[in-house]
Amino acid sequence: MPARCQGIAAVATLLALASCGSPKLSPDETVEWQAHPIYEVGAAGAGSVEFGSVSSILLGPDGALYVVDQWKSAISVFDTTGRFVRNIGRVGAGPGEYRDPYSIAWMGKSLALLDPRNARLGLFDSAGNWVTSWPAPGISGGQVIRLYRTPPTAWLFAPGHDAFSGTFVQYSATGSRASTRVLTLDEPPSQGRRCVRPDSGTNYFSQPFGATLLQIPAGGTIRALALTSAYRIAIVGALGDTLRVISRDTPLAPITDSEWTAANSDWVKFRQEWPTATCDVGEFSRPSAKPPLVHLFIDDVGRLWVERATPTGPRYDIFSTTGILVATVTGLPSSEGIDPTVAGDRIAFVGHDSTDNPMVRVYRVATGVQKQ
Repeated sequence: MPARCQGIAAVATLLALASCGSPKLSPDETVEWQAHPIYEVGAAGAGSVEFGSVSSILLGPDGALYVVDQWKSAISVFDTTGRFVRNIGRVGAGPGEYRDPYSIAWMGKSLALLDPRNARLGLFDSAGNWVTSWPAPGISGGQVIRLYRTPPTAWLFAPGHDAFSGTFVQYSATGSRASTRVLTLDEPPSQGRRCVRPDSGTNYFSQPFGATLLQIPAGGTIRALALTSAYRIAIVGALGDTLRVISRDTPLAPITDSEWTAANSDWVKFRQEWPTATCDVGEFSRPSAKPPLVHLFIDDVGRLWVERATPTGPRYDIFSTTGILVATVTGLPSSEGIDPTVAGDRIAFVGHDSTDNPMVRVYRVATGVQKQ
């Protein structure tokens, strides 16, 4: 039996033990697949289809697209060509209703909806009829407190006593649940800025293009864990032991002047409005490149997708459930921090049009041949 890395508490230390996992893969060992756009919904000039704030999307096994518009409190369904079909549910607190539709996932053939304002997880059947509900945390939090998809189940993050601990709780269509403790950071990465205003208010600013923690359930009680500062992903078991490490050498993407300016815009605006505020850190230094890792998610057959930033744009590496590199996909946009959704050879992304309206783009992924 191959030796496993010892369980450790600090994420940075855990990820440094790449020698305990799989060997590094070079960029020219990949099979490249190309994605091609099929349709988009929600763009300017799309008629009655217009979104306010898209928080979650999901493709069905039949190719239908489900879109959660949190601002409009609606779950809309589109067919395989992007034609609007119907809405599911309605606003309220009774059966088949929701006050804050936020995140969706499949649990077998049932559609699960995280509804924080009703503090519950609602379940609809494939026809959109109400099935049941279970209690859930009455909070949401970007891409942390959401439904994590590991078909045929889904997981929800339950916060712990502080910002760096918690539990992933598993839900299935039968209501059975399991849980796994989330690895706790000894301390957060020291890369932020805290500023106290003259009115005693406090503002916090993150390091532009700084390292962040990615952590998702990856099937069973296994989790995928990474810091974005390096292409090194630990696959961690239920007891916190490292089962394997996925590591790659990839070219880094430079940060353009316009990207750096945009990333610092909130800080510049704050300094203009509060020139006498006291901050514990001076100006942020500009990193030499973007962090290589951007996002992690699981597809409809349990494979791990790794979004990475490259000099030529976003690329997505697909790994089998045993950690074998299947392919690298090109022709797709960045996830913008919202889980893409995969069904068969289709994948959908949340994005914005030229006027910054939220929209959804659906692509077909065509398999290719190994690069020479």
